[in-house]
Amino acid sequence: MSGKIREEALDWWKESLHNLRQAKRNLEIEEYSVAAFLSHQAAEKAMKAPYIVTKARLPPRGHDLIKLGRALEARRSWTS
Repeated sequence: MSGKIREEALDWWKESLHNLRQAKRNLEIEEYSVAAFLSHQAAEKAMKAPYIVTKARLPPRGHDLIKLGRALEARRSWTS
């Protein structure tokens, strides 16, 4: 099972990089709404990959980056 989980994490990571490349291309042609959507998708998938690795289970369904970040226990001081 652990090999499958890691394979899924790698798939999420590769997809995030693909979405980021697509977002950059759309930004270049001034397709801003598409670029924003794809950027969000890239961020979401990039967060789901380490979730799978650290939690050893599939990430929660949904598109809420704040919720996903909290699930990853991502903490950062924005004031320092």
